[in-house]
Amino acid sequence: MKEYVQNILKNVEEKIVKNGRSVVFLEAGHFKLGKGADQFALNSLNDALFLGKLLIKKFKKDIRLVFGILIDDLGQGCSETGCSINIPEPSKNREILPSEINLLFEKDPFIKQERVLLFFEKTAKNRSIKYLKKAIQDERDYLTVENTEDQHRNLYFYNQSMEKVLLAKRKNEIFNAYCPSIVGQHYVDICSKLKERFLHTNNFMIIDWSEIMDKPKVTNGAQALKHVFRIDSLENMQLDIINVFFMDSEGQFYEIEKTLVEDVVH
Repeated sequence: MKEYVQNILKNVEEKIVKNGRSVVFLEAGHFKLGKGADQFALNSLNDALFLGKLLIKKFKKDIRLVFGILIDDLGQGCSETGCSINIPEPSKNREILPSEINLLFEKDPFIKQERVLLFFEKTAKNRSIKYLKKAIQDERDYLTVENTEDQHRNLYFYNQSMEKVLLAKRKNEIFNAYCPSIVGQHYVDICSKLKERFLHTNNFMIIDWSEIMDKPKVTNGAQALKHVFRIDSLENMQLDIINVFFMDSEGQFYEIEKTLVEDVVH
């Protein structure tokens, strides 16, 4: 058993002891549409399936498990100049999963493929833009808006380390969302979907696998959920986010970051 798996088991146990029955969402297997599943996608999904079995065995009726996969249908590379879109929107159905991932589900009867929640980066991007536009109109105090010499309006928020994080740039009617806003909105989408399934539960945990190169945008995305994306329908949700970052394709070397969101709505 990998050391980080033991770490996560301890975190889940602490949450259940403190709050009672909890819903745990395991997201792994992230891949780019049209490029198949790489070793990170397969190994992270394998680890998620393994962890899921351990959680069920250890906590039984005190836990509810949901699996998910985030699909990069933007084909984007993010840098200081923004996120570029190269791939058109696909048909959103389970047939787009790579054959390697389908094979994992076929070999492992623990979770049925049709029960896995699929999320798409393009959907998160569009929803984040819609939310941020309204937040600007409402002059929300958790957003900082700065005008630049090239006529852009840059949107920022301050994370828990009081670092200024760029969420989006706007010029006239062109609105470019940056990765932290997309990740933050994605976590909102996960929470909304889980709340639909478990209406009378307030205790949730997201365990999300990523590559170490994505750590800044993912951790700032988790912070954006806490400080920016305030959704009334998720009021009173007690949420923990555990981000697992693989430093190699197999996860033998890793980093873990934990974000506690005591209430999704403040």
